[in-house]
Amino acid sequence: MALIGVDYCLDLIGLEDDEQRQRIMNNGLADFKDFCIVTEDDIGDMAKVFGKRTVTEESILFGYGRIKRLKSLMHGVQDKLCCSDPINHKNFTLDEMNEATKRTAARKVKGEQSKTTSKVAEPSKFTKKAQWPSFY
Repeated sequence: MALIGVDYCLDLIGLEDDEQRQRIMNNGLADFKDFCIVTEDDIGDMAKVFGKRTVTEESILFGYGRIKRLKSLMHGVQDKLCCSDPINHKNFTLDEMNEATKRTAARKVKGEQSKTTSKVAEPSKFTKKAQWPSFY
């Protein structure tokens, strides 16, 4: 049977076991729109929870690489939905997911730089009335 949607993408990132993919999808990632409400921390937490389970509790060991690729998938989906691009699972590749992660990192850096620039431009507090004319 051909994999479609999230199931296909989870297989693409290295989760090749059908039952494991189904457990992840049952845990709240069944649809691409579900990726809009999760964060990198949520994915890390989910991996920890699955890793702490016993075999009878249906443990999944993600490993560092699959966690990173799952986060990249999240970024890719979020980018597509943010731009109103249609999501076709067949168009998702690991390279596209990695590019989405790079764009997210660049946005974070730009946001941090913006905060720093704003803070530098902020005038110090005036303690004396005589300082006001020199400010203007």
